[in-house]
Amino acid sequence: MNDFTPSNQLEAKIRAAVAVPKALPEFVNRLHADLMHQAGLKNRQTLRPLHIRPAWIVFLVVITLLIASTLIIGPLRVYATLRQLLGYIPGVGIVEQSNGIRVLAEPVSVEKDGITVTVNQVVADATHTFVAYSVDGIPPWDKPGFPICTDPPSLQLADGSTLSFLSGGGGEIGPDKPMNFTTTYNFPPLPADVREVLFLSPCQMPPIQLVLILAPPSFVTPVAEIEATFVSSGPHFSTTTPVSEETYTTVPYDPLIPATPTSVPHSSGLYLDQVIELDNAYIMVGNFTDAGDLPGVLSVGSPEADSIEYPMQITDAAGQSVSYKSRYDIRPKVEWGAVWYWAYEIPKPVNGPLTLTLASVPINQENSIQFPLDVGQDPQLGQKWELYRTVNLRGYDFVIEDIAKVENGYSIRVHTDASVPELSLNFFVAGVDSTQGGGSVIRQTQEVIYNETINFDSLPSGNLTFLLTLNKIIQLPGPWTLTWSPPVP
Repeated sequence: MNDFTPSNQLEAKIRAAVAVPKALPEFVNRLHADLMHQAGLKNRQTLRPLHIRPAWIVFLVVITLLIASTLIIGPLRVYATLRQLLGYIPGVGIVEQSNGIRVLAEPVSVEKDGITVTVNQVVADATHTFVAYSVDGIPPWDKPGFPICTDPPSLQLADGSTLSFLSGGGGEIGPDKPMNFTTTYNFPPLPADVREVLFLSPCQMPPIQLVLILAPPSFVTPVAEIEATFVSSGPHFSTTTPVSEETYTTVPYDPLIPATPTSVPHSSGLYLDQVIELDNAYIMVGNFTDAGDLPGVLSVGSPEADSIEYPMQITDAAGQSVSYKSRYDIRPKVEWGAVWYWAYEIPKPVNGPLTLTLASVPINQENSIQFPLDVGQDPQLGQKWELYRTVNLRGYDFVIEDIAKVENGYSIRVHTDASVPELSLNFFVAGVDSTQGGGSVIRQTQEVIYNETINFDSLPSGNLTFLLTLNKIIQLPGPWTLTWSPPVP
């Protein structure tokens, strides 16, 4: 669960909002004289008008408003209202407005050899820099010497330092030839005083000078962050699940990176990171974290596949389905492995509490078989070792036909019955780093033939242990639930 913990920066802003100027010595002396004079008149019956000096009027008004607001809408809502530091920009996501928002003055392009790169949008706040650009006129990939236009761009500051991208690269590629595409990237925040930055684009294009201006107030939709206390539950799986010889290494959490999930969980499940309130909706932002207790590794796919691989249902207090839409622009700027991120916009009014139910999650289950083979101390190109060994991986029979020496490594040929669905096979040498050299799957009437190749910087020889690994993505049934109650009006 998430506890409501005010930040030091926010506390400082609240103190500044209610602070009054320090009284001058002349004011203190004059106030003391007035009080002493009034004490001498305490036995008089005549009532005199009450006069309060301007500094005290301001102070009392602020305190009165704070107390009244607290009583009316609750302390947490006052806290969120006082912040007013967060905003929302469609397509960009949540922005932090404490240092102002800088945007691109106007779209700017550069053209070379028929290729045009256009930077369409830049949004820079205190937490990140968002850049949207497009590329037109990319020649067909089969043309010799074509430029690599899909390489990530970078930003260069006046002192020559560069900012590398944090995330991004998704977008649409046009079907036309020459090709075109649009994409977005997130970079670290620009220094607060920067108004010009160079966009170092792909395609070996000239740098593009970006001029930034302060965004008008209407550019950002004000939002407030409210309490994200929640309750979650889910199934528990046996710790005796067989583990294959080859296992995945989970990505470690770095608490210094803001995109790290709000809390590192004790078990896999749904977690609520943030709730954003708009005038007409709530946006719930959270994740499903694989804590290593699932019978497989969480498969994290593309946002487009989320609705299929992660079928989420939202119901209200009466058990009625609640309509919602996914907000991919509010997902974290940096995403971690073994974590699936989600953000849903739910229209008001809401009959809380809301319950999010995830029926299943996709996991990658892996099984391996290992077998020794002596390839000699000097294996020759084209040399082949026939095996014809039948192995069983996750209930499927595979026949390892042979292993052959290829130019930079080894290849394996495997076949199975045609009734077996197409699966992902991987080929390794135990304890030796290698790279995949390509492969093929040939489906015939009676059988399916797999060919896989691995390459090495330094070819291993002698007595080797080869690994054949089967990866299969399945939907692991749950359900997992998360319950959140919106604030009471």
